[in-house]
Amino acid sequence: MGFFKPPQMPFEDRPKLVTQNDSEQFKQSAGASLLALKRLQELDLSACSKLTDSSITQLFECSVSCPEGMHFPDLQRLSLAMLPEITDASVASVGWHCRSLTSLELSHCPGITDRGLAQAVPHLHRLQHINLSCCNNITDR
Repeated sequence: MGFFKPPQMPFEDRPKLVTQNDSEQFKQSAGASLLALKRLQELDLSACSKLTDSSITQLFECSVSCPEGMHFPDLQRLSLAMLPEITDASVASVGWHCRSLTSLELSHCPGITDRGLAQAVPHLHRLQHINLSCCNNITDR
C-alpha cells in the first residue's frame, strides 16, 4: 500500500569483516547452523553461488570441538554442482573429511581439475557415483 516502509532484511546490511573472535562466538552459539546437524546424511549446496573454497573447507574441516574427526561422519550424498568459485581445494577437503560419501555431484564446476580429484578420490572408499558433467578441466586421465 505504500504507507509504511518494510523492515530491513539482515542480508541488506553492508558486509563486515568477520574476525577470529566472531568466528569462535558463532561456533559456540546455539542456532541455525549446518554444524549442529551431526547426523546429516544428505547435503545439497548446488547453485549456492556465494560459496567459495574458504567456506567449503571451513564447513568440512574439524576443530577441537569435533573429536570424531569429521563434522558429518554419516554424510553419504553431497552435491556441490554449479559452484563456479570452488576449485581443487574444496574437492580435496571433501575427500579428506567426508569419507562416508557414496555419491558426489560436482557438475558445472569449472575450477575443478584432475589434480583435485586425484587428491580426493583415494579417501572416498565408499564412493559409488560421481557426476563430473560439464567440468571442462577434467580430462580422461
